[in-house]
Amino acid sequence: MSESHEWEEVHLTSDGWIEGSCKLDFGGLKEKPCPADRFLTVRREVRWGKYGAPSSISSDESIIYCDANRDSVILMLLKHGKPGFSV
Repeated sequence: MSESHEWEEVHLTSDGWIEGSCKLDFGGLKEKPCPADRFLTVRREVRWGKYGAPSSISSDESIIYCDANRDSVILMLLKHGKPGFSV
């Protein structure tokens, strides 16, 4: 069982990647509205065990929203690159 479970969402817009909602163990849940012009939302979840040993750390990134055509998303990814996360 994990001792820590944090997550963060970032949104790809025509202006680039924008921070979204996040849940931090010691910071609680911080909700931010999704931008109306988002192409894509990606969530990163990080879990680690009690002592934070490298073998107990895992992270997953998943697309949780995409309401644009494939070509538009590809163009925005080429322009703005991969998402950046704080967690």
